[in-house]
Amino acid sequence: MESSSEPFIMNDSEAIMLALKTILNIDNYPILIHSNKGKHRIGVLVGIMRKLLQGWSITGIFNEYDKFAGGKGESDIEFIECFEPRGLKVDEANLPGFVRIE
Repeated sequence: MESSSEPFIMNDSEAIMLALKTILNIDNYPILIHSNKGKHRIGVLVGIMRKLLQGWSITGIFNEYDKFAGGKGESDIEFIECFEPRGLKVDEANLPGFVRIE
């Protein structure tokens, strides 16, 4: 996915959904998640994973994002906060151990 830059390029919900589907299937492991510098795009994905899959608070997510991404745009933070996984289906028998959702 392209790096977001306001106001023209926003985060890609479809790319995030595809990544989540891949990450949520243990059959795809071992898995490496990376981007060009491993900060902003990965920070968005990890923030969404923390929110949806591990029950982190928004404050904790934002603190972690800021620590590793070194700030950047409000658009990334807003995207993490507002993202909803519409239509995400998972096989609970194949979930990785780090998932803490009920």
